[in-house]
Amino acid sequence: MEDASKSAAASTRLVLTSAARSAMVRSLVPRAKDLVTCIAVTPNVPVNARSHAPHVQKSDACPDAHTAPAQCPAPPRATTFHARNDATRSCSVVTNVRRYVVVDFILGETYKNINLDENPCIFPRCGHFLAMESMDGQMALQEHYELDEQGRPTSINDASRPFSMDDIKTCATCRGSLRDLARYGRLVRRALLDESTKKFILYLNREYVSLEEELARQAKLMQETDVASRKGLAWPNHLQLEGSTQQIVKTMTGIVHRTSPGRWKDITQLREKVVAYRKRVAVEEQPYDRVRSMVENAKRRNKTDGGFDFDNTILQSKGVLLATALNLRLDIALLTDFLEVKDRALTTGNINVSLNLQDARDGCSTLIDLATGSGRIRQQAEGHTFLAHLHALERTQTLSPEAAETNLQEGQAAIARARSLCTQHPTQTRGLLPEIEAHGGGSSHGARVPWHGALVLLPEWTSVYGRGVWGCGAADGVS
Repeated sequence: MEDASKSAAASTRLVLTSAARSAMVRSLVPRAKDLVTCIAVTPNVPVNARSHAPHVQKSDACPDAHTAPAQCPAPPRATTFHARNDATRSCSVVTNVRRYVVVDFILGETYKNINLDENPCIFPRCGHFLAMESMDGQMALQEHYELDEQGRPTSINDASRPFSMDDIKTCATCRGSLRDLARYGRLVRRALLDESTKKFILYLNREYVSLEEELARQAKLMQETDVASRKGLAWPNHLQLEGSTQQIVKTMTGIVHRTSPGRWKDITQLREKVVAYRKRVAVEEQPYDRVRSMVENAKRRNKTDGGFDFDNTILQSKGVLLATALNLRLDIALLTDFLEVKDRALTTGNINVSLNLQDARDGCSTLIDLATGSGRIRQQAEGHTFLAHLHALERTQTLSPEAAETNLQEGQAAIARARSLCTQHPTQTRGLLPEIEAHGGGSSHGARVPWHGALVLLPEWTSVYGRGVWGCGAADGVS
């Protein structure tokens, strides 16, 4: 009989045995603290006070993990923390910081120490607030208003004049604008008007110099350029140059472009610039006059009867005078060159020109009146000189002895007034008297005043004169 143990060992095979789950090694439950957001942190709470952090929920723990036998180490505040409540507490911290801001530069007092009932604070848009007394001192309020014993403005000070402010007052901390403050709005706007007027003056001076230099160059170029008439184009037998100066220039330009192409191309473009410049420097375009117009418009619209006093001396008349004189000088140059082109053209023959320069003479009278009202002697002398040139030009084309004599007398009277102004005020009119004596004097019949294109360089402007005829006789074109 064989050994049973050996037989059993030889025939036994390995079999998989099912075991209960509880028999396995116990799986470790991960700590709840690793899966739970324990603290909601909001960086920089005072700045992000309005940023709400979402509530933390307990269900963030893994649902498959059996946490009953395990203790959750998450603190209770992790489930009840609200960033909004904490932000409310941080606002009080910011308020506490503002309480120590220095609001009185004179006494060095802080916002916490001043009495707001006696010395309230003024808060500009930039946020850098100051006490009212300190802000009034910074704005120099006492120089522009009459103040009572409590420092309150009662009336406008007469000492408040244009261009009396050195600069535009701004915030002492950040240089921000104070224009939105009703208490100081008038002072800031007055300073802004002053600055705008200063820029306006700089503009008119800068533009005038460039235009005057260009006019002198174009006038000299016209003198040096020979008249080149186009063959086959004859001048009309009768020319009627009457009406406004603009219409006369338009008629002359059309004839010159047809008979001498390109001769007036540049100078007519220059005239357009001068006319535009004259419009831009008009009194109605100045900052103070615009404000006056808006105030009067508001009074008419609201039907108010309140008094409104406007100082006309604020307005800058220099730009109007310079532009008017420049325009007249250019028109005289065009008239002079047109008559010379007519005389030198081979196909002109005998042309009857009906010339009426009344509109240009009215412009000279306007220039003289404006210069007299503003006390500008040089512009007065220039106006009389231009008037004499116009009478001389008109006299060369008239066929009536009476009209020629009238132009002669009025022209000589204008020359005499210009000479008198130059004699009485040699400093303000330097450079004008030698030209008047050289080309406006002579015998009792007068003397020729040719267009010479002389450019007298002066600190304020330059002068270009035209030509005319002051003598009588057949050689002068008068029968």
